[in-house]
Amino acid sequence: MSTGTTGSGAGLGAGVGSVFGAGLGNLTNLGNVSASANSLTLVIPNDKKYFGSHAGQKISIPLTSTGELTLTAFKDATDSLDPNALTNLYAVMGLDDKSLGANLSARAAMVLPALVADKGEVSKLDIPLLSQLAINADNTKVISYYKNAQTQADQPVLLGQSQSAIYSAMANAQNYLIQWNIDTPEVEKVITDAVKSGMTNLNEVMNNIRSTETYRKAFAGLAEYNAVPGHIKMTENEYRSYSQAVMGAAQQYGGFTPSQAQIGEILKGNVSAAEFNKRVQDIAAQVDNADQNVKDLLKREFNVDTNHLFAWWANPKEALPDLQRAVATADVQDYAQRVGLGGLSFKGAEQLAQMAKMAGTAGNQGLGYGIGQIENAELAASRDVGLTKTLPGQNTPTVDTNTLLASQLAGFGGINQTAAQTQVARAEEAKVAPFEKGGGYAESAKGVIGLGSART
Repeated sequence: MSTGTTGSGAGLGAGVGSVFGAGLGNLTNLGNVSASANSLTLVIPNDKKYFGSHAGQKISIPLTSTGELTLTAFKDATDSLDPNALTNLYAVMGLDDKSLGANLSARAAMVLPALVADKGEVSKLDIPLLSQLAINADNTKVISYYKNAQTQADQPVLLGQSQSAIYSAMANAQNYLIQWNIDTPEVEKVITDAVKSGMTNLNEVMNNIRSTETYRKAFAGLAEYNAVPGHIKMTENEYRSYSQAVMGAAQQYGGFTPSQAQIGEILKGNVSAAEFNKRVQDIAAQVDNADQNVKDLLKREFNVDTNHLFAWWANPKEALPDLQRAVATADVQDYAQRVGLGGLSFKGAEQLAQMAKMAGTAGNQGLGYGIGQIENAELAASRDVGLTKTLPGQNTPTVDTNTLLASQLAGFGGINQTAAQTQVARAEEAKVAPFEKGGGYAESAKGVIGLGSART
C-alpha cells in the first residue's frame, strides 16, 4: 500500500478509493472463511503497517436470524481494536466514503452486506465497484450486482487485470442495464462472465449483452433494422424514444397499447414514428366515426377487422396511401348507397377513393376533407339517378351511374366531363320532351346549356 495513505483515517480513506486494487488486492489469500447462520468471521487485512498487531486477526460477529450483519454488531465486535487500527479498518471498508452514503448508517447499509457476500474477508471488499454501482441503483440492486460479480467472477483473473478498467467496464455496463430496464439475472451474468474472461472493453461487454434474449425483447426489431444497408443506424436510446412516440400515438389516437414486438415490426418495416402517427391519427379518426356499414365493407373488401386495426395500419407492407384508399373506398360506397346512387362498382369506388385521398393531400388536409368533397359530388349525381332508368312505355335515352359521376368529377371513369354533362342534359331533355311543346336543347362550344342539372 502506498505510504502516502498512512496517518489519519481521512487520509487513508482518500487513498484507498484509488489504489485499493493495486494495494489490498495483492494481500495474502487467507483462505475461504464462511459465515454460518449465526455468526460471521471478520478477517482483518494482513498488513501490519496499517493494523499493527491486529493484522490478520479474525473476529467473530453475530448475525441476525436472517443472516444479516448489523452496524451495532459490527461496532461491538471491533470495539476492542486500538484507535488507529479501527480508524484504518473503517477507511479500508469505505465506511468513511461519502460516495457510499451521507452518513455512517447509510454507508454501512452498502458495505456490510457486501462484507457478508465476501465471507468476512475485508481484503476482498471491492469498494470502488460499490461506489460506482451506488450512483445508479438502489441499495438492493447494488448488493445484488455486487454479489453476482464477487461470486461468479474469477478473482485471480480480476487481480491480473487493470482494476480501474474492470471497474469502469462493469459499472458502465450496469448503468446501461438500469437505464434500459433490463437488469435481469441473465444479463447481469453476461457482465460477470465477461469480466471473468478478462474483458475490459465496454463495447465488447455491450455486444455480449446485445446477444441476450432479454435485450432482444426489450429492443425488438432494432438489430434487424440496423442490419439493413442504407438505414440510418439507431441507438438504444433513440429506439426508446421511437418506441415511446409510437406507443403515445397508438394510445392517443388508436385507443390501444402496442406490444414491444409489434413496435419492432413497425421499425423493421422502416415506418417512422411520424408516419405511424399520421396513419393512426388520420385513419383512426375516420374509422371511429364510421357507421357499421362502413366497417362491414372494410371487413368484406379489405379483410380489415376494426377490432384489430393495429395489425393493419402498422403493417409495413401497407403504405399510408393504401390505408387511406381502403377507408375512403368503404366510405364513398356507403354514402352512395345511403343517397340512393345505385350502380357504383367496386372499381368505381376505388377511383373515387383515390380522388378523395388526392384532394385531402393537396391542401395538406386530412382524409376526411377529401371524402367530404367526393360525397358532395355523389349527392349532386344522385339527384339525376332517375335518368339511369327507362320509364314504362317510354323509349327514352338513359345514362349510367358512371356518367352521372363523370358530369360532376372531371376524369372519373375515363369519361370526358363535358361529354358526360351533354349526355346528362340530353337525357333530361328527353324525359321532359313528351310534356312540352316544341323546343329542344341548345348546345354551344362549352356544352349543353340551360337544361336540368347539367353542371359546368
